Amino acid sequence: MQEKQHPLRKEDLKLAKEIDQQINQLSKLTGDRILLVKESDTQQLKYSSFESLIRESILEHQAIENSFAEGHVYCWRCQQSRDEHTQPASEREVFLGYSPQGQPQWGEFAQALLDLKDPRYYLAFEEKPVMLSRYLPGRELSKLQLKSHGKGNAGYRILSQIYLGYLPGPTGKMALTIQIIEWKKKNGKRYLNVNIIGKDYTSATLRELLSRKPYAGVFEALTILEQNIAALQNSIRLSSTAKDKAEKYRQIPVLMKEFETSLQKLARRKTRRTEHAQARLSEKRPVNKALDDLRAASNENIFKENKDDRRIVIGPKNRVHVFEADGKHITSLTLDRVSIDRRLKIMRWLPLASTEKEQLRRIHGI
Repeated sequence: MQEKQHPLRKEDLKLAKEIDQQINQLSKLTGDRILLVKESDTQQLKYSSFESLIRESILEHQAIENSFAEGHVYCWRCQQSRDEHTQPASEREVFLGYSPQGQPQWGEFAQALLDLKDPRYYLAFEEKPVMLSRYLPGRELSKLQLKSHGKGNAGYRILSQIYLGYLPGPTGKMALTIQIIEWKKKNGKRYLNVNIIGKDYTSATLRELLSRKPYAGVFEALTILEQNIAALQNSIRLSSTAKDKAEKYRQIPVLMKEFETSLQKLARRKTRRTEHAQARLSEKRPVNKALDDLRAASNENIFKENKDDRRIVIGPKNRVHVFEADGKHITSLTLDRVSIDRRLKIMRWLPLASTEKEQLRRIHGI
């Protein structure tokens, strides 16, 4: 009886055996169970499927070897985390996602917000840094990436991301990319990490920078995120079922959104403080505006304190300036008109003699 012929050529069968050996070797290296392709299965498979399978397995092994470097993004095209593509080219750039070939793409933070149609984008174009944050799910970063170039590969995955900018950097405006990544060691053990990315920094040096006074609130929020992710990692490892594990993975975007909320609250507080500081500056309290108001004040708006003989100058918008008898400026404040009139009515403030008014002006060169 004539033997039934395989639809594949002898060369294909030989290749299938070689692939089977390679996959077995990768299985030993990675510690993970890998689907093995047997010769008996080749009747139903095409050559391209073998090539795809071995390529994905090799990519995963290479990712395990080289994937995680603090402050860098893994480049699937170059299969490493320390080439020129793995960090931004400027301090203002953030990670936009992967190209179809798995190469990291970077762009200006302000332009990224504009492309995302974020309604706050115009604030990023202000001359003085305004701190904004924007959450992105991990799937958005790999939507252009091909599966044959790392999409969905278990060796290295970006699960969640936040843009943060602009912060006052050492040489100007600075933007950061903050990611939750999952990567795998040779022993097959998976790790969750918070990865902070900025030009020419490692995550450790960025943490040191953020621990300084201007960024204290960011550092505190980041520390809480890192603690939460570490606790979640331990919880995932203790999961007894796949369903339980999947449920815990769904907490990652929740934790990142809580982190973003903390950043937004911090930004609002900083904005309010800035506005108050600018208001005080515009009012030019204390000395500069005090002298301007003294220069412009009529004799009817200069008084003395009945109790301690201090000089009182009333300026526009109910500004009140207090001077010592020797001309030294003490303080400035804003009172409502009722409070000013009450002080005059109860004679807490008394008219100042003309000679003393002239003396006060003369002391200040007016």
